[in-house]
Amino acid sequence: KGNSDIYIIFNASMVSRYYQIPGSYSGLRWMRAVDTSFPSPYDIDINGIDPDLNDDRYYVKKLSTVVLITPSCH
Repeated sequence: KGNSDIYIIFNASMVSRYYQIPGSYSGLRWMRAVDTSFPSPYDIDINGIDPDLNDDRYYVKKLSTVVLITPSCH
């Protein structure tokens, strides 16, 4: 099995905001695996969902965690 890059954002504040997303180490596109602001079962997708990146930024709601992954490299 290959490896995936992972990027985790913890917004522990009471304010929703945009976070700047760096390029992945592998150069592959980020996919959203977790966003705890979405209702279950839409908060987790192990295959990843194309995130709504706005100029390499992602909007993270207050008191939420987001996990971005890249597809496995082979």
